[in-house]
Amino acid sequence: MVDHKQKIINRKIWVLICGSGLSTLGIFISIPIITIYAMDYFKLSVVQVGFISGIWPVTQFSMSFFCGIIAERWGYLRTLRLGIILNSMSFLFMAISVNLIQFSLSLVLFGLGKAFSDNSVRATMIALAEEDEVERYFRLRYLLQNVGNVLGPLIGVAAYGLLFGNTFILSTVVFLMFLFATFIWLRLNDFRNEKPKKNSTVLKTFLVLKDTNLQLWILSSMFIIIAYGAYEGLMPAVVLGSGGDRPAYGVLVSLNALVVIVFQLIQLRLFKDVDINKSIVCGFFLLTSGFFLFALDWNAFVMTIVATIVVSVGEAILFPCFDVIMGRIAPSEQKAVYYGAGGLSQVGFFIGPSIGGLLLEYGGSVFLFIACSTSIIFSGIFFNKISKERNNKVSTNVQQVID
Repeated sequence: MVDHKQKIINRKIWVLICGSGLSTLGIFISIPIITIYAMDYFKLSVVQVGFISGIWPVTQFSMSFFCGIIAERWGYLRTLRLGIILNSMSFLFMAISVNLIQFSLSLVLFGLGKAFSDNSVRATMIALAEEDEVERYFRLRYLLQNVGNVLGPLIGVAAYGLLFGNTFILSTVVFLMFLFATFIWLRLNDFRNEKPKKNSTVLKTFLVLKDTNLQLWILSSMFIIIAYGAYEGLMPAVVLGSGGDRPAYGVLVSLNALVVIVFQLIQLRLFKDVDINKSIVCGFFLLTSGFFLFALDWNAFVMTIVATIVVSVGEAILFPCFDVIMGRIAPSEQKAVYYGAGGLSQVGFFIGPSIGGLLLEYGGSVFLFIACSTSIIFSGIFFNKISKERNNKVSTNVQQVID
């Protein structure tokens, strides 16, 4: 009977994993063409497009914590479905927007939907999965998300030539597929996350930010995102400025996704029993080394390829560990709140390109990549300070304050 029940739970987790892959596919069908569409249809300048493209990340960053609070009070499945519905509507509105204000509001809607769905999916997976299976499930989720990262832009760019603005509707269709799956295979009774205590108010919920481990997790994640934000935002400029000495940026993006997918498959098969702490150390070492290799001028073409492979392997090892450790830090009745608070680290996507742009302008690519490598080191320092003892049990300090 227990085995049958566990099979049902595993099936539900697989719905969430596959749904995460579908969500990523839907997002990356449209994300690359938002910039192109804004320039073609609304005749925006590059600077204006930059501001438009930042609307949804700002919304997700500012609303993530609040969406986590709502998820704990309303239920993970309800907020997951709400997030999917908002995402579906946002891309539909992008397709039918006739002016810039409407298009901007659709991006706000997308950021809000992403904040709801991301927190709910991760919290639900942690709540359902056996402790020794959590890391494997998150690695599978990350694997399918990277498949979506690869296929999405290919579909979006190809469709844009035929459908123009109606390409956004493809993303709506993909999200509706995920929504349909949640109604077929998931039930509200399966996701009875523990309700907040009666005397726990929204104001008291903010006290979770006093949790030292949560603060360290946010800082560690932020410094990694600073490095990645600088890389993703400025690497195209580095490639263009190299005069052909480095591979095309599209090649690097494809190589990154391919390496991540292949290595995740290898790790799930050959290294699934490796201790998570060893994986974390290895991941930080590879990321630090990879960004440092980008800074080397010797045979820049080859070094860029090698650096991309090293960074991709480090990313594949380390990134799923962040979600696993957050699940260990968070109390059982506040998973979504903690994941929502973790969204504060997304500010790194604004800090990274801003500081990185100055470093690239006045110091060149060498200074930029050394700074990225240094940022990864800081991330590792903060991550190492997260108490291993507290990571393996429910946090109690914040609960005592709330009680």
